[in-house]
Amino acid sequence: MSTPPTLAACLMVRNESDHLRCCLASLAGRVDAIYVTDTGSTDDTVAVARSFGAVVREFPWCDDFSAARNASIVGVTEDWILTLDADDEFPAGELAKVRGLLAPDACAATLRYVVAPTHSPVRKTKLLRNGQGAHFEGIIHEHVTHWLRAKALEGWRQQDLPVTLEHRGYTAEARPAKLARNLPLLRREWARLQAEGDRAARLYIGAELGLALAHAGHQAGGAQLLEQLLAEITSGERMPVAVVLKVLSHLLWVLGELGRTAAALAAVRLMEAPLAGCPAYQLHRGLTELAAGEHEAALVWLERFRYTGTMDDLDLPLPVGYPGASLWDALARCHLGRRDYPAAADCYLRCLELRPDDREVQLRLLVAQRMTNP
Repeated sequence: MSTPPTLAACLMVRNESDHLRCCLASLAGRVDAIYVTDTGSTDDTVAVARSFGAVVREFPWCDDFSAARNASIVGVTEDWILTLDADDEFPAGELAKVRGLLAPDACAATLRYVVAPTHSPVRKTKLLRNGQGAHFEGIIHEHVTHWLRAKALEGWRQQDLPVTLEHRGYTAEARPAKLARNLPLLRREWARLQAEGDRAARLYIGAELGLALAHAGHQAGGAQLLEQLLAEITSGERMPVAVVLKVLSHLLWVLGELGRTAAALAAVRLMEAPLAGCPAYQLHRGLTELAAGEHEAALVWLERFRYTGTMDDLDLPLPVGYPGASLWDALARCHLGRRDYPAAADCYLRCLELRPDDREVQLRLLVAQRMTNP
């Protein structure tokens, strides 16, 4: 029987004592070492880290997430590195699965990453095989994309593990401080990537910058940037689906905040050719058609999503009601718009099976039933 690989948790932190305590508690007994790299905390973050037996290192914050992340994995001797933020936390039993799943030909592995409890998980690279030269890039939203490509040419692969990790930091209370920190970094990264010419990476960061501008109160500027990116996508070489979906979904959200329904409809229809087979696109297309009052078209796309979309194959985070009660609610509204009241009543009944206490749906069901049998 082969010896299980050793596992080290590596974190970069700053003023995160409350989150850090929960994060490290979820690692207890499941990792061989914990390395915490502090970037200038003024609270008791360092004391919390040491109370869990962590090796604490210091790295002065230099407005560069990849620099700090790379510093956090230096000097680690364990076989595998688990890269975490202080506000990451494993649900009970999840981390225990990891060692037995790691394959000998894998250089990295993704986890099912729940960025917000209201949304579906996404795949995120969180595990790196040590000793293979892993290196993060990017001032913000750091990544190992180029390293993974190089390792693939050597015959290594990246695994997708059926393990869930939850991120607890995206809260309404924390958003202003994160925006204040992230917006100038996104601008710097955007400028850097424009100069370097990495088109896919530039589009990805541009999408994040457009969304951050909108969240910071600059909706018009965010929409303008995202519309420019979408136009660039349609006129240039083919881009990865994940990048295209990010630009489109962020643009649809900002246009929705601005009440620009016609522009949203035009944008989502424009991307049908490259994205029609993607469940996330099908859902966004259906909801956008529904918001525009195009009930027949909305029904077509929402039904496509109903038969192809699951929480395991979505291409970007979506509200957890899709697929589920929220989807049945949307389908019911399509049928109401078509004046197919029996079909609407059936959808509302299915919605209530999942949300039995939803008073609004109960009332809509009564309306649909009375229109069916006046």
